[in-house]
Amino acid sequence: MKASSKLSIAVLPLVNRSSDPEDEYISDGMTEELILSLSKIPGLKVSALTSSFSFKEKALDIRDIGAQLGVDNLLEGSIRKSGNQLRVSLQLINVEDGFCLWADRFKRDISDIFVLQDEISLVVADRIRENFGHLEFSDNLVNKSTSSISAYEHYLKGRHKMREWTAENLETAIAHQKQAIAEDPSFAKAYFEIAWSYIMLIAWGYIDPEETIELVHSYARRGKSLVQESAEYYYLMATEAFWLHWDFKKSRAFLLQALALDPDNSTMLESMAELCLPSGHFEEGLQYINQSLEIDPLSPNHWFTKAHLLNFKGEQEEALKLYDYCLELNPKFSLAWGHKIQILLQLQRKAEMASCLVHCAAPEKVEELYLRMHGSPTEKEKLSLPASDAESSLFPWNLYLWAHSDHLEEATAYLQKMIHQKAGTCINYRFDPLLKPLREYPSAQALFELESWDSIQNRKVQTHAEEKPDFQFLKQLEELIQAEELYLNPKLSLRELAEILNCSPNYLSWQINKGLGQNFNEYVNGFRLKRFQHIALLPENKSLTLLALAFDSGFNTKSVFNEYFKKQTGLSPRAWLKARQLP
Repeated sequence: MKASSKLSIAVLPLVNRSSDPEDEYISDGMTEELILSLSKIPGLKVSALTSSFSFKEKALDIRDIGAQLGVDNLLEGSIRKSGNQLRVSLQLINVEDGFCLWADRFKRDISDIFVLQDEISLVVADRIRENFGHLEFSDNLVNKSTSSISAYEHYLKGRHKMREWTAENLETAIAHQKQAIAEDPSFAKAYFEIAWSYIMLIAWGYIDPEETIELVHSYARRGKSLVQESAEYYYLMATEAFWLHWDFKKSRAFLLQALALDPDNSTMLESMAELCLPSGHFEEGLQYINQSLEIDPLSPNHWFTKAHLLNFKGEQEEALKLYDYCLELNPKFSLAWGHKIQILLQLQRKAEMASCLVHCAAPEKVEELYLRMHGSPTEKEKLSLPASDAESSLFPWNLYLWAHSDHLEEATAYLQKMIHQKAGTCINYRFDPLLKPLREYPSAQALFELESWDSIQNRKVQTHAEEKPDFQFLKQLEELIQAEELYLNPKLSLRELAEILNCSPNYLSWQINKGLGQNFNEYVNGFRLKRFQHIALLPENKSLTLLALAFDSGFNTKSVFNEYFKKQTGLSPRAWLKARQLP
């Protein structure tokens, strides 16, 4: 079970209740926006998109979900689109006891979708802060990225297609984002999405880089011109520098700029870990990927990258376990199958390897490689020269075959050609275990030299010492609450009390949390408890039920009253009252 924090939440995929299944892009888009907006709050652990979406259309116990994600609170609900109207139903649930901390329904015109996203994010953050401790955040968590709802709908449709990770769907995503730009030429996010999709299509070999790279730059520059600072832009440039140019120093510089703006972005942290593969900084890569997994613990990509680092580090058995876990999370993860096969091949576990070949695009090349590495001299003599044509799979099998042949000069030339082409399949060639014969071959050793560069230091944002609580303010707060009996309002919220005090909710929350060691609800319920204890002993109230007295004291539910009372006194309300009544 993963460690959890009371100041933690996962937003589960909202269920599409619309009559049209195609409206799923709205429910997925709303889920993603809520995750992104809540992720902006320092101190609030928010499970990342990939982990949350792993529970889509799965009926599991909330305690199991919370344990797997390492969070103590879940936001779940549904959304229905009817014409231009959106109806959203949500509830915030505490994982430990299943208690519903908050529930509400919203009905808005689709033109108000950004206002709705902001309103929901703020309410959820307020409820977590009131129940579990201080969080500081601005009065707006969602920035309106476009003034055109039609453009935003195309953007959401494009994002929805992009998540399906095929060349065809990436091209469809690009078409939607181009339509978004046609509707709103100032929509920066759409430009970044187009540029990123083109980079992926180039990296996978689906389109010609020479014909497309200037198009990538054009969209990236236009997007950047529309925003002051953008983590997406720097991440985009880092991706291009890494995959298309193999410029690891430049990629690192861009990633550090991106992470300075978005330090808890698990995808960007994973990219820093990936950057450590071709550079050989495996320990630092593991630090970065572990940070990613804290944020997104059910991401197959993150576990794959960790397995890849361990494999290159020489810990093959541990890497195998993680590749297997990747495949539990995503049984169709071709890269994980391929790397698992490579390790089994090296460990001479032929039967296990053979059982995996159904998931390999080039099983005959794997079998040939096994013979070249482990076969008898007679078996090796029967093998013909490897093919020298371009690779057509996710793995450089031809290169591996050349590396384990008796023709290492030809193998060196083949590797040189792939390096010149910046072939994505061999970007990590310097430390690839299957290229060991070439690394040790004198004529090829110059290809494996790594340009010296500074170690990638893992950054953690250092916080300044916090100010001391204002105990004079806290004394005045107590006097006000008692004099005005504000605690009798069962719906009293942190934000409402802050308005009465003419201070910010952030300031009030911090003072209560740091000065008194309590969260907002504990603080207010303390006044309610004292009132209950007072009026419960009055003779004129003997005929009233304990629950009626609790409600009269400001408690709003029986469960909250009973739980808080026992936590503070060690007794149930009835046992406490009985112990104080005269015989």
